[in-house]
Amino acid sequence: MKRWAKCQEAYADEMLEAMRNLKALSQAAESLREAGPLRPACAECGLWGGCQSPGMLPFVPKGYTGQLLVVGEAPGKDEDARNRPFVGAAGQLLRGWLRDSEVPDEGVAFVNTVRCRPPKNVTPTMKQIRCCRPFLLAVIDKLAPRAILGMGGSALRAFTNDGGQSNVTRARGRLIPVSRLSVVGAASCGPGDSRTPCSGLSGGDSPVSGRITYHPAAVLYPGGTHLSVYVKEDIRRVTNEVAPGGYGGGPPPSSLITIDTEGASILALDVEWAPDKTLLTVGVADGQHAEAVEAN
Repeated sequence: MKRWAKCQEAYADEMLEAMRNLKALSQAAESLREAGPLRPACAECGLWGGCQSPGMLPFVPKGYTGQLLVVGEAPGKDEDARNRPFVGAAGQLLRGWLRDSEVPDEGVAFVNTVRCRPPKNVTPTMKQIRCCRPFLLAVIDKLAPRAILGMGGSALRAFTNDGGQSNVTRARGRLIPVSRLSVVGAASCGPGDSRTPCSGLSGGDSPVSGRITYHPAAVLYPGGTHLSVYVKEDIRRVTNEVAPGGYGGGPPPSSLITIDTEGASILALDVEWAPDKTLLTVGVADGQHAEAVEAN
């Protein structure tokens, strides 16, 4: 018991020190171009200097209309070589799906959860994700997209700031709040990471939400081709939310279905669309109650 008490005391001291560091660094407001060995979070992450294009910036097309932001995992071999996200085989596949859903090139921007390529394209650790989160949040704040689509488990963990969130199948089909609540301390850095607290986390709450789907790279793996159906469905769902009926036009949801809220204030609205752009369900919530109605 005495040993356990000492461990708790040491952990509490570590948490307090981490909070002091976060307050002193205030890295949530740092420049999008400010990255490198002198930045504490980059030094802790360990990826800087081990790739061709460290600190990769988001790709924002000329004349960006702010309709969609796609959040990937980390640069791959092709992205690292060209210093641009989503230009490899998976990226080309995704861009084709976006065009098939009538998303104009100027309507979508791309950014990675982790800005430096991990060695051998291994999945980023939660510590690396947290060290890069201030950049991702700053990109979201600056671009203010009407919709956000995360690709894969790393994007899901970045959205939630929770290393235990990695089940894309379970997360699909619902809005995921992009949390800004800091999680500091050694235990938050994930399995296999050092005891050094992750710095560069942001604080406060955010009303921003995004959706999660499978990473297009998963479709390229043996046994993953069937996932393309779900990714395309999620793209259509997001595009219909940005522009009801898709970018090609169509009737708005209000002309298809009506829900009597009995005077309650709607705090959340969620819709589900079929691949043929037919409205399936509409859900509303007022903070205390939720209701979903089928359209047919």
